[in-house]
Amino acid sequence: MDTIVVDHSYALGMAWDKGRFRNHGALYETQSGNGFFRGSLSFAPGRNSPGSAVVIPPSKSLEDIGAVKVRSLVFTTGVGGGARRQNIAEGHLSFAFFINPDLSLQGTFLNSANQW
Repeated sequence: MDTIVVDHSYALGMAWDKGRFRNHGALYETQSGNGFFRGSLSFAPGRNSPGSAVVIPPSKSLEDIGAVKVRSLVFTTGVGGGARRQNIAEGHLSFAFFINPDLSLQGTFLNSANQW
């Protein structure tokens, strides 16, 4: 049976988890969207840092997950991330789903042999 472990709302400039596990996120270098983009976050690559992110601290509900399902609405520019990829969702040292600089979508995961 599927269990929702993170269900974020970005209203009011917070990464508030509406689900039962309360996996709230910390915002780093993000801007709140307005107008059509109200309730969203704007992310930018960092010049002297990793860039914008929503980081969810480790929790028991995020351990031993057998599968991940992500639903996101993403807006990007025609030039994408330039020379950088744009992460949509990433689990540190486990998986990533992102937009490449050529605007193609790619997903990766770390297998049991420690290879991407």
